[in-house]
Amino acid sequence: MTSECHIRFLFQNQPPGKSTRFCARDDRVAVEKVCRLTSATRPVKHTTVIPKIPGLLFALAPMLVAAPSGTARAEADEWALSLGAGLRGLIEAPTEDAESASRYAVGLTSRLRYGIDDFWQAGVSIDLGLTIDDAAFVCSLLAEAHYIIDIVSWVPHLTVGVGALVRDGTPSNAGPALRTDLVVSIGGGVEYRPERDFAIGLSARYELVPTDFSRVDGFQVALSYILFFE
Repeated sequence: MTSECHIRFLFQNQPPGKSTRFCARDDRVAVEKVCRLTSATRPVKHTTVIPKIPGLLFALAPMLVAAPSGTARAEADEWALSLGAGLRGLIEAPTEDAESASRYAVGLTSRLRYGIDDFWQAGVSIDLGLTIDDAAFVCSLLAEAHYIIDIVSWVPHLTVGVGALVRDGTPSNAGPALRTDLVVSIGGGVEYRPERDFAIGLSARYELVPTDFSRVDGFQVALSYILFFE
């Protein structure tokens, strides 16, 4: 502070014909007194930059209120109809002692659900397909219960079902032309629901066949388009 005041004083009060060095030597005591007095009496100003956050929030508030929340919640009394394509795998054995063989089928899947409340849904599903190797007919008809975990636009769900598995013969063609068995399924999936009226879902399930337990089990993966209505 003293040095700064000293230099400022010299340049502002330099007499004509005197050098700066001479003034600095002769007037050092006077300059230091002036600087001490100035620094003792002048208030020091501290400039603090304060972000205008409250003003910014008030400016953004209408936009935040008007913006869509991205939440499309499942509700009671809501119906959901899904249509899609699926891949089914069957792990079968001609007899109880034989090694298992796998067959894969592609086909169509459809599901109808009804919202009991905001978390539980009941429904039915039907899947129709043909095996890739030998074009054998495969079908399942299930009654299902769904537990919905509503997380903004992404909606995971868990599913259990029971019903009938109908398939055309076995890998060795030793069985009946068309066989029907009891099937129990457990699975889940996730649906992306950007709007209230529709969603895109990916689901998978494992199928257990109690009436042919030693010879067959299976799985299914499906991609579906879902429509919602009341």
